[in-house]
Amino acid sequence: MFVIGVVLIELKIVLLPLVMASFVSVLLQPVVRYLQSKKLPPILAMFIVVVTLALFGFAFGFTLSTTIRHFLEVLPEYEDKFNILVSDLRHLFEQFDSGFEVFGVTAEDFDMPFNFSAITQTARAGLNAILSFLGNAFLILIFLLFMLLGSGQTEQRVHQAFPDYLAIRISKAWGNIGVQVRQYLLTKTLVSLLTGAVTFLIVWMLGIDFPLIWAFLTFLLNYIPNIGSTIAVILPSLLSLLQFDTLATPIFAFVLLASIQLTIGNVIEPRWMGFNLNLSPLIVLLSLIFWGWLWGVMGMILAVPLTATIKIIFENIETLRPFAILMSGNGSSDHV
Repeated sequence: MFVIGVVLIELKIVLLPLVMASFVSVLLQPVVRYLQSKKLPPILAMFIVVVTLALFGFAFGFTLSTTIRHFLEVLPEYEDKFNILVSDLRHLFEQFDSGFEVFGVTAEDFDMPFNFSAITQTARAGLNAILSFLGNAFLILIFLLFMLLGSGQTEQRVHQAFPDYLAIRISKAWGNIGVQVRQYLLTKTLVSLLTGAVTFLIVWMLGIDFPLIWAFLTFLLNYIPNIGSTIAVILPSLLSLLQFDTLATPIFAFVLLASIQLTIGNVIEPRWMGFNLNLSPLIVLLSLIFWGWLWGVMGMILAVPLTATIKIIFENIETLRPFAILMSGNGSSDHV
């Protein structure tokens, strides 16, 4: 396991784009097949899909990186507002100091102004991650192109490589894996897009700064269960607390964003998914720690999709099904 971990870390620059390209290829295969059904040559269909994805990704990445740069420029203004808020809280604690002694909090705890350097470093790291992603975009597109080129020949190769009775079983298992993984990834991506779009509308209508940043973060964090949705609600609410002079907008933003997360996550997503993924919370936590340790923030975002894909593969291979049961939340591997 240690050797595998070292290999995954050392080959991160290649493996991370490869994994991302794999997930994107699973999502785009139906689009390529649809274009081919319209009598387009396979090469032309894949070229249209890949070029469209590249143009959209570049345009969105450029817009988002510009927004983050602007966010970094105005951070000092939020720092001043935060220090004023801390000062007001100090005065409040000075008036009711004795009432908070049971919590071990005193007015002196508010003497030192909050250091915004941590937020600045995080924002810069986010910008660098986006720029790094754009830098790896060409590699991802190359991987994606080759995956799409070979995606339609798998069943034919299986029948050529194995006897008929074995090829039929392998093809059936491979087909089930492809359908279930695609259904999971497509549903999760659509749910994340919907959550991000609704977040953008709420933040924009309430006048909170940088709605595109919060929408994009919500989209990414939605792949991290529970923790991600909580962070996606708290961050824009905290910014609105610094931006506005009253508590009405921050409270309203928090309530609306939390309601959207609960509604989409607990009502819409299960209906769209069509099955219960049934991953153990402990497995989810361990996967977040493991992939986060290996590949950083992008590893945490990809952790649950990777784990879900592994579980789906185990469920469709009889000899590996016991491992799927161990990964489940209720001791069952059947999610259909």
